[in-house]
Amino acid sequence: MARFGYSGVALMALALAVCFVLLGYGLIALHRLVNQASRTAAVSPSSSPADTGSFTSKTDLRRNRY
Repeated sequence: MARFGYSGVALMALALAVCFVLLGYGLIALHRLVNQASRTAAVSPSSSPADTGSFTSKTDLRRNRY
């Protein structure tokens, strides 16, 4: 600690905290991209609920959003 002083250590701690926050936001963005990609891949344009005879309610759609 004598090499960097208190201000140097505080600056490094702040930089480390910023790195963790940015990493967290990056992981959240990646999760959302993967979720969006899997949702669009799961729904094919050739089939619709009317074609298959199944019904999806608004509650089911809200539940699958996350």
